[in-house]
Amino acid sequence: MADLWQVQVETAADGADGEVEETLYWYLTELGLPHVERQILGERLVLRGYLSGETPEGVLQRWRENVGERLSEKAEIGWRAAERRDWQKSWREHWRPIFVGERLVIWPVWLPDPPGDRLVIPLDPGMAFGTGEHATTRLCLRALESVPHLGIFADVGCGSGVLTVAALKLGAGRGWAVDTDDLAVASTRKNLQINGLQERAAVAHGSTEQLSGPLDGVVSNILAEVIADLAPEFRRLVRSGGWGIFSGLLLTQAPRVVEALAGQGFELSETLSEGDWACLVGRFSAERFRSAGS
Repeated sequence: MADLWQVQVETAADGADGEVEETLYWYLTELGLPHVERQILGERLVLRGYLSGETPEGVLQRWRENVGERLSEKAEIGWRAAERRDWQKSWREHWRPIFVGERLVIWPVWLPDPPGDRLVIPLDPGMAFGTGEHATTRLCLRALESVPHLGIFADVGCGSGVLTVAALKLGAGRGWAVDTDDLAVASTRKNLQINGLQERAAVAHGSTEQLSGPLDGVVSNILAEVIADLAPEFRRLVRSGGWGIFSGLLLTQAPRVVEALAGQGFELSETLSEGDWACLVGRFSAERFRSAGS
């Protein structure tokens, strides 16, 4: 069996609306490719990533079950055997510094001379999600910049750990980072160490069951349906008046996620957007505790 498989999904660029791209991203992340390269090549949108521990037969079967019926006429899938150095070379060639918001820059750790006028986040994401290339990561970073007192927080679905690192550099006191992907846990620990922040954040495999409150806030850049399902857990964890930042969702998915969170006392203050993607920013109201106890 190959060390890695390069999995590539293509669709017509002019037909790749938000729902199509979200479905394709979802499929690739479900396969275990949270680190996805996006390119426009001619008239085609290409999404590409590297997969470990799977077979082509398994990839194709999941495609048929999860995506094929909905997108069989819109998208094509292919793969080839690859070696780990192919993935490393690809990302080091294509990934460039990403300037976000007013203060931040995500800087590939292998590049020299980061700028001196920005808060620099040196990063080596490995095969975990969160380089800043995807709009949802950038939206979360912009939202974190806007929170005046980050305090003690949790990053649920931490990926590369970029949001954890950013929150700590923006003034948070301590953080928790959790993810169900072993690669993400390892990547987050590595990036905390690169930034000299390993003593200020605890990293665990799993999800909200690993956390206890009260927290001053939570950031979660995962899938819309997962955020909605975890809404009661966010309520359990975050103190009265605490902040919440939620992304990984399309603008069209935002209303039902807001509804699920509002049922747990979340008061939306702002919806950030980039393209078809959305980020929900708000606070958990004190009213939720009074109504829960009445």
